[in-house]
Amino acid sequence: MNESMLLLFLLLIVFVILYVPTIVKILESPNLENVSFSSTIKGCAQRERGMAPRGNLTEEKEPSIANEGNKIEYSRALNHLCCRMVIVDKKIEGWTINIYENWSGSGCRCMCFSEISAIVENLPKGTYTVNVYERGINPDGSQMEEKLIISDLVTI
Repeated sequence: MNESMLLLFLLLIVFVILYVPTIVKILESPNLENVSFSSTIKGCAQRERGMAPRGNLTEEKEPSIANEGNKIEYSRALNHLCCRMVIVDKKIEGWTINIYENWSGSGCRCMCFSEISAIVENLPKGTYTVNVYERGINPDGSQMEEKLIISDLVTI
């Protein structure tokens, strides 16, 4: 084998190592056009000036990810500063679903309770990595560091 053939062969091997896994992953990505997303916030985190009467705190519920049929549901319940609001959104790329709790509001000197849930429906069959993050603005106005709340592998 001459030098130019050897060089071409080595370049082909490098291409296969670097690019074929990415191409295969793109080709295997699920069809997400019919996927829908909804979220529900119950409690005082529904609006920024939300407040609860004293003594209205309830037991917190650990974050959970569950699936039934072709849907994935995330939920948790927590006590937090009054005057804080959360908006939930998502980003789906391939087989990864990221759900984000986006917190804002300056916070008041009282505590209240909220329940947060999100549902991703009409997912194609496959195994998904589901990550839920908490992010946004701290009560003092500084940027919150993005924090992973829960992560799980879910098979539809």
